[in-house]
Amino acid sequence: MCGCVQWQDVDTQGASDAEIVKLSSADSHHHHHHLLIVANSRSSAGLTRVMSTVHGWDSARRQFVSRQYIATQRAQTVRSLTVNSVHFVVFANTADSVTRTTEI
Repeated sequence: MCGCVQWQDVDTQGASDAEIVKLSSADSHHHHHHLLIVANSRSSAGLTRVMSTVHGWDSARRQFVSRQYIATQRAQTVRSLTVNSVHFVVFANTADSVTRTTEI
């Protein structure tokens, strides 16, 4: 047992992976944006084409709130990366031959 305390519930659809990301603002190294990115794999009805979600930390509400929805196909893994100060999120989808890149 970790001694952890639940902070909030986050709605998911068969969540298979999640990643916490800390992004620094371009105008200040002391201002950060915290994201929780969830890879969803299926709905409660068994559908595998679902929306995975990027949640952003809302400091006024002291919780993560949904900021962006990204269409995925049975997403298994999520990773984030930064290239030339542009932030990306990548989902490993299965059973789909379509490739998408989404800037966050």
